[in-house]
Amino acid sequence: MVSWNIAIVLVLLAFALPFVLLHVQLEQRRQRQRRDFTEKEYLRRMLRDTEAHVRNDKALFLEALGVPFLLVKPTGRLVMANRYAGDVLGVDVQKCPNLLKILPDGALRTLLQEVLQTPQPSTQSLTLTVQGEERFYLLTSTPLGNADKHIGLVLHDVTNEHRT
Repeated sequence: MVSWNIAIVLVLLAFALPFVLLHVQLEQRRQRQRRDFTEKEYLRRMLRDTEAHVRNDKALFLEALGVPFLLVKPTGRLVMANRYAGDVLGVDVQKCPNLLKILPDGALRTLLQEVLQTPQPSTQSLTLTVQGEERFYLLTSTPLGNADKHIGLVLHDVTNEHRT
């Protein structure tokens, strides 16, 4: 016959064993969650770093063009532009404003409205006063055909050619 002490130990083991197994499983899940969290944080940092590199590369590329360049939405909202474009237009391109709202009435605003409404590549002449000096430009617009229907605008300074 089994003694009472052995019977009590067996009963306690029968009740305690499931709790011990559940505790082990819970601990394994916690470790997996910590590992998953660490991996997610690593991926988030990698994504942030990659996005920063892409933004930096875009900015470097735009500045390397050496001509005023703008990327706009059909609504007139500026998506990106280089420093040269900001200088020519007299706007802070870093704030990505809506050009149709901030440009004064004039030839540039009218031309921009026409370009944004016509999804065809075009080149048009334009005269602007930049830093008190009258300058002549060719505005080349190119619809990009992406989902957002962005339009690339390049201002070619042809002042010297025009004066010649």
